[in-house]
Amino acid sequence: MGSVTVNALLIEHDEAAASLIRSMLKNSRDPLFAVLHVDTLSGGLNELRQRSFDVVLVDLALPDCQGLDTALAVQDCSQSPVIVLASINDDGITTQSFEMGIQDYLFKEELNSSLLIRSIQYSMYRKRLSDQLQQSEERLRATLEKAAVGIGHVAPDGHMLWMNQQLCDILGYTKEEVVNLTLTDITHPDDVESTNQFFQKLLDSETASYTQEKRYVRKDGATIWIHLTASMVTEVGSSTRIAVGFVEDITARKQAEESLRYSEARFQALYRDNPVMIVTVDSKFTMLTVNPMTAQSLGYRVEELEGESVLKLFHEEDRAAVADQLRTCLEKPFQVFTWQFRKNNKEGELVWVEEFAQAVYDLHGAPNVLVVCQDITKRKKAEDALQEALRDLERSNRDLEQFAYLASHDLQEPLRMVWSYMQLLEKKYHDRLDEKATTYIRFAVNGAQRMQDLVEGLLAYSRIGSQKEFHPVDTSKILAEATENLMTCIRETHAEIASRPLPSVRGDAMMLLQLFQNLISNGIKYRKRDVPPRIRVAAEKLEGEWLFSVADNGIGIESGDFDRIFQIFQRLHTAEECPGTGIGLASCKRIVEQHHGRIWLESTPGKGTTFFFTIPANGQNAPEATSPVT
Repeated sequence: MGSVTVNALLIEHDEAAASLIRSMLKNSRDPLFAVLHVDTLSGGLNELRQRSFDVVLVDLALPDCQGLDTALAVQDCSQSPVIVLASINDDGITTQSFEMGIQDYLFKEELNSSLLIRSIQYSMYRKRLSDQLQQSEERLRATLEKAAVGIGHVAPDGHMLWMNQQLCDILGYTKEEVVNLTLTDITHPDDVESTNQFFQKLLDSETASYTQEKRYVRKDGATIWIHLTASMVTEVGSSTRIAVGFVEDITARKQAEESLRYSEARFQALYRDNPVMIVTVDSKFTMLTVNPMTAQSLGYRVEELEGESVLKLFHEEDRAAVADQLRTCLEKPFQVFTWQFRKNNKEGELVWVEEFAQAVYDLHGAPNVLVVCQDITKRKKAEDALQEALRDLERSNRDLEQFAYLASHDLQEPLRMVWSYMQLLEKKYHDRLDEKATTYIRFAVNGAQRMQDLVEGLLAYSRIGSQKEFHPVDTSKILAEATENLMTCIRETHAEIASRPLPSVRGDAMMLLQLFQNLISNGIKYRKRDVPPRIRVAAEKLEGEWLFSVADNGIGIESGDFDRIFQIFQRLHTAEECPGTGIGLASCKRIVEQHHGRIWLESTPGKGTTFFFTIPANGQNAPEATSPVT
């Protein structure tokens, strides 16, 4: 111990004995002793409360306390090692003192310097070892209690001896409830047999330890999955064997595994039975997996395709473009690409396909391309047939327009001749003709005039659509021009035409002028008797288009006639009731369709009609509000 000084407290009532002990310790040089003497227990306890000592020497016969109670009182008051100094050499008392944790029991009559110093040194050493052992046990106990896994001790008969807090939490029991449980109580009924078999092997020393994934039943009845590692240990100082189990709650993992298995099974089913073609290729364009539909659609077996280059399936003129698309896809993982190319089946027949591709990473981090493909050969043929039909229709329409133009143009001259000669006949021979003949001539003249109007209307109708290039058109100016053209009938009928702000659109100015003029004229023509026409023109911006409206306060239209009035030569009134050719609204419909819009109406008989039509917006804003046009 070197030159370290040992501070000793001596509690001794006999002054002679105290003096002898001090003298025994005084001559020691290794170690040095500093001895404080008190002659009563109360005095010793008071000193112990004020300071610490390396060792306490206490007599069992003190004025204020007798026997082992004296030593027990000292021991309860201090953590220092306690040595008993006794006047009576009693083996029973000696054994009892050691059981109490007293470090040594010395008989005064046998005491000498060497024995006393050695006893103090050994007592201090044993106390230090005892404290270290206690600290180690406390650390171990805390470690077991705070461990992230459950730990339990099980007796050979299957009864639970102890559980740490983590295992209590896993099972939902308190520590007090644990001692009443057995392995069977906490094990799922379906796992009891396998648990008993593993446990018996431990008891029979057939295995030093085992691991098992099994199910426990919690206190609340819920089933949980656990991973168990168990082994047998023998308690120190005895032959008692207990099983130690380390328990990890793997319920979440089991659920995740089950979900993964279900997801994998579902994916395999979708992959295997999917009615579209699915292929995965690596960065070298090698086909890693091919679903049965791919092989079936192209006339191959699956094993004939997997491991081969995917480029071999494409038309030789498309292979370079396919390779470029796949490389672009690999450079941009998780972005979906789509393309259409030609493939050749095993028989060499051409197959058009539309593919959706996305680059993903495999388990090793390597990029692969997942390609979902569908056969669009029939669709392509239908599209080609449709394009050819549209071309035929376009040619037919051009021919019909040309025919209508030529027919209406060529009809005008003979009609003018009939109309002129009938007027000459009436003028020259009116005094020679009777009233009936005059009436017949008037009917012929009127008929020729109506025929002339129809031909002119047909000629104008045939010209709609010949303009292919659109330009920005200010519809407010178009409305003003249409109003100016109709000014004579507006004044005669005392009509009022008012407008809200109108936008600029891309279109044909002449066709739009005809559109507005026909709709406004229609509102004036079909007015109520003795009621001045009131026509309101407005436009509203919708998503991607302008919605125009032309509303009147006229006689209205029955809902059953809504579709009919847009057909050419269809009239709801006789020429005597309302003059017209039956071409005006048909022309409006054709003009709107030429501008990629729609036209329809809402009407209530006796309350008026509102015509609506749309024209695609060109991004320009409507002008500021203008005054009504009258």
